[in-house]
Amino acid sequence: MWAEDFNPGEALAACLCPRCKAMGLVEISEETYTAAPDSNRHHAAYVISPSINARCPACELVMEYPAWRPD
Repeated sequence: MWAEDFNPGEALAACLCPRCKAMGLVEISEETYTAAPDSNRHHAAYVISPSINARCPACELVMEYPAWRPD
């Protein structure tokens, strides 16, 4: 469960892509996430629930937020 004041768009806009380091990710649907080729999918070491499917507009990498974060 997210905090009441959590804004996914704001959180994702402030994130760097783990592959190309471009600023700003966008929320995507589950269908878009699952349709991405494996070469464009970030494989996190951990599963975090709930999570948000996100994509980097610059390099098309898809990931689950916040599971992709290194910290």
